[in-house]
Amino acid sequence: MEHLLAAPARLVRPASDDFRRAALALLDGLPPGRGRLVLDFSATADADSVGMAALIAIRRRARERGQAVRLRGVAPPFWELLRMAKLDGQFETERG
Repeated sequence: MEHLLAAPARLVRPASDDFRRAALALLDGLPPGRGRLVLDFSATADADSVGMAALIAIRRRARERGQAVRLRGVAPPFWELLRMAKLDGQFETERG
């Protein structure tokens, strides 16, 4: 089973708080040990530290529940932010 969630254009507060809550709710709705959450970043240009913290919280919840998270459509500028935050190797990623 797979759920898709589109990330906001700017993963900054307060949008990043809403995004984190929605992603965690979707993970909780998947069966433990199965399922994948796909986060669509094709429209996301930047993020702040709160946005990066949201990604860490999402990754942590998925690992606790034995689920996968894939980042889809990651554009070069956002990829660079992930790399600088050392999150580039923490997710399955489809660069856009």
